[in-house]
Amino acid sequence: MGDSEDRKNHTADGDEALVSIIVPVYHAKEYIAQTIHCVEEQTFHGWELILVDDCGGDGSLELMQELREASPCRDQIRIVRNEKNLGAAESRNHGVREARGRYIAFLDADDVWLPTKLEEQLLFMRQKGIGFSFTSYEFGDEEAVPTGRVVHVPGRLDFRHALSRTVIFTSTVIFDTRIVPKAQIRMPDMASEDTALWWTILKTGVTAYGMDRALTVYRRPAQSLSSNKKSSVKRLWNLLIEVAGCSKIAAFFHLIGWAFHATMRRIWFRRITNHVDCWNYWFHIYYPVLESPRISREGFYFGPGLKLFRRGHILVLLIYLLLVFVMLRALRGNKVGEQKPGSQFMNQMFALILTNLITYFQLSLMNNWLVPVMPMLLILLWQALGSLIVSYLTYSIYRGLFSAKEMLLVSGTDDVDSVLSRFSTRSDMYYISRVVNTEQVDETETLRAADAFRNVILWNVEGGLKGRLARYCYAHGINVYLMPDTDDVLVKGTDTLHQFSTSIYLLKNYTMEAEQRIVKRLLDIVLSLVLIGLLSPVLAVIAVMVRVSGSGGQVKDHGRVLHRSERVTRGGEHFAMLKFRTVKEVLPDGTLVYLKGGRALRRSHLDELPQLFNILRGDMSFIGPRPDKAEVYEARCTEYPLYACRTRVKAGMIGYTQVYGKYNSSLEERLNLDLEYIQNYSLWLDVQLFIFSIKFFTRADDEKQE
Repeated sequence: MGDSEDRKNHTADGDEALVSIIVPVYHAKEYIAQTIHCVEEQTFHGWELILVDDCGGDGSLELMQELREASPCRDQIRIVRNEKNLGAAESRNHGVREARGRYIAFLDADDVWLPTKLEEQLLFMRQKGIGFSFTSYEFGDEEAVPTGRVVHVPGRLDFRHALSRTVIFTSTVIFDTRIVPKAQIRMPDMASEDTALWWTILKTGVTAYGMDRALTVYRRPAQSLSSNKKSSVKRLWNLLIEVAGCSKIAAFFHLIGWAFHATMRRIWFRRITNHVDCWNYWFHIYYPVLESPRISREGFYFGPGLKLFRRGHILVLLIYLLLVFVMLRALRGNKVGEQKPGSQFMNQMFALILTNLITYFQLSLMNNWLVPVMPMLLILLWQALGSLIVSYLTYSIYRGLFSAKEMLLVSGTDDVDSVLSRFSTRSDMYYISRVVNTEQVDETETLRAADAFRNVILWNVEGGLKGRLARYCYAHGINVYLMPDTDDVLVKGTDTLHQFSTSIYLLKNYTMEAEQRIVKRLLDIVLSLVLIGLLSPVLAVIAVMVRVSGSGGQVKDHGRVLHRSERVTRGGEHFAMLKFRTVKEVLPDGTLVYLKGGRALRRSHLDELPQLFNILRGDMSFIGPRPDKAEVYEARCTEYPLYACRTRVKAGMIGYTQVYGKYNSSLEERLNLDLEYIQNYSLWLDVQLFIFSIKFFTRADDEKQE
């Protein structure tokens, strides 16, 4: 009691830290208890609560008196009465006249403050030395339960901009009477009296500063005065004429500006945030988490949370969309019509999974701890459903608009079965209706045949003739599909020099840059350690399965888990490549007899997992040409000397041949793919191949060598 008496005597002399909270009360019996309680719960204790009874006659006065007597802060609560019903404006003016504090704060009887409202807003005002502040607020239902719809406010608002933006909410306002004299804080008796007061003060040259932190819950019943747009327009028009002193023309333009801002807010918060799933989850789940104070698992306080205004939220959306766009391009998920709907859907899903995974850890870093994962999974679920619908719908539309392309195959040999079989897999897009063999048909007839088609495939055509055919088709607007040979691959990997009067292509003897090798090796170490750690239970289970299925009977080397094969890596060096043993025995005719489950291991590629230890040791890399057996490598180099060029980089667990399913291709085609990787190497290419391998990695290209 002594402390409260000291505080009372001190405030009578004028307490510089005291906040006078003005609450007009009229027919607010069902709300006033919650409003008083939210003031009592404030973390800032230097306040006085002035309840102004406006003669409602609904029992509010008696309830307020009971609540005051029962309150532990009763010495800080005062009840004053109007002689008669005067309305909200004059009730607030009465409260201001009774106020003893330096700071004047308004709170409506049906609104609710967050516990830190006064503390945070006063700190904001003191740091900036301002006299008029307001904050963001959040809409609540009839029980004052927040709905997630937050009205954000600008950082500052002067008189000119305030005329077209009614964003200052009464229950968020605090005045410093040392800067805004108490005599100026007087609301006129008119509609929208609060806005009239703000404009009157701003008109004197004072600037209002907004704190973009939702510290107030605006209780909004289903039918409220502010929901009547027609009356809102009428009130604003009167304010512009009577308070702001605008001409009718100026008032008209300010009214247009107000309508524009109000419409944009409505579209922004109701249309976008409520109907775009990821954006809805951002506003309603992740941003509130990031906005709250950051406290570690050990209880250490790391400061206030993230505070964003509208542009910040837009930036978050743009970063997310940019990440989706990059991943879709990298994984070819945006190629509508080029892929079958199932393949396009899978590509899009991999892109969305990576995007959401990166975004999840990005949000966790911003929060200083892991954020809830379930909302991100729900986002992915909705995206998967949308992607599935879009993939099949766009494919149907594309196929309905564009028929399969009729094509001419120009070949230098009779062996065209491999080309026909490849194009037959996409008969929905390509149809080879004629084949011309350049060894049997002269060049003139070949050109005449090309004129009859708009799409021509060149396969194994002699260099000079291929060049002439390509130039002819290009000049006549005919699409040319080149099946590249080694020369084409080498030319594709050249650097262009512009140091002369004409462009010069530099076909360099490729060696990976030192910094590229360092970064590639570091990534190999990190990824192999992570995957070994994550997959250790799987490795243990497979090892037990292989050992058990290989025991007993007349199986050679029974119980041996790993198979070691001598392979060739960078610079022709030999190493022992590890795989889980899957072959039980080799019959005299060369037939492979698999261990129980061994064929499944091989087809699922799980037998390759021990190569993670090869990568960790430095024998291999994640991405690179698949290593040949030593004897196979020597034979191929003898047959085709250029084959040795594929060992200019370290052998890889994953390569072009696995990603694109070319393990049964010809020797030249496989070499071309390896050379394309070597001549066009970049870390981003490694990332793309690593991601693609999740989908395309099927069976090892060296299965026939086992």
